[in-house]
Amino acid sequence: MGENRTLYGRPAGSPRSGAALRVNDAAPLPEGFKMTALGPLPAHWQVVRLGEIFTPVSKKTRETLIRDEVVYRLLTVRLYAKGITLRSEEKGNRIKTKKLYYTKQGDFVFSKVDARNGAWGFVPRELDGGLVSGDFPILTLDHFRTEQSFVELQLAQPIIWEPLRNIAVGTTNRRRLQTLQLLDVIVSLPPIEEQRAIARVLQAVDRKLEAEERRKEALAALFKSLLAQLMTGRIRVAPDVGAARRVAPTDANSLEGILAAEEQP
Repeated sequence: MGENRTLYGRPAGSPRSGAALRVNDAAPLPEGFKMTALGPLPAHWQVVRLGEIFTPVSKKTRETLIRDEVVYRLLTVRLYAKGITLRSEEKGNRIKTKKLYYTKQGDFVFSKVDARNGAWGFVPRELDGGLVSGDFPILTLDHFRTEQSFVELQLAQPIIWEPLRNIAVGTTNRRRLQTLQLLDVIVSLPPIEEQRAIARVLQAVDRKLEAEERRKEALAALFKSLLAQLMTGRIRVAPDVGAARRVAPTDANSLEGILAAEEQP
């Protein structure tokens, strides 16, 4: 997700950090806006703690006792809000921990150790039933008040996780964030129809950016391939015979022929 968008968020009680919309507190706000702990927001938006829209899942209800002969799917969470992924598939006799916890599609899972670097995400349909250890708390989202894609976009902002680095506890490399500390983070919450509309717009922008990035990668790969073929003589360049006229390529193996083929729809 685009990391430079600001939808606001920070732990409750922490000093306000770099919100995108900087307005002097003494200056009058635009009509229809109000000043909040997150800065200026539309007057009809709410400011809520994550604890108001997420509910922790009891580990006891998701407990799975590992059996040696069964193959299990083990999940992990990527940093910087890149979501949940399959870590491995292992037979029970290869898993040291004999008690894990199963997840469901739509569950929100975070890493206690790496939450300060945005290690969290929602379980996608294809990973439903995957297992996590006790270091990965499981939460459920209130779908009556929130649109998952909007919450996901908010939680993809560095402004959310960077302040958590100051409140995680433990030694330097193994500092753990407790569930209640995460649930104390405050975020903005528009009416659900606005959440859906904002999510649609930002997702469309993301798709365009991703498509452009893929196009740039394809062009870079083509350039490297053409350069290698030119250096080894496997393709030929038609000679320049004057400013007004260039010899047409005689076959598909010429540089001009390859580039012309690339431009075909």
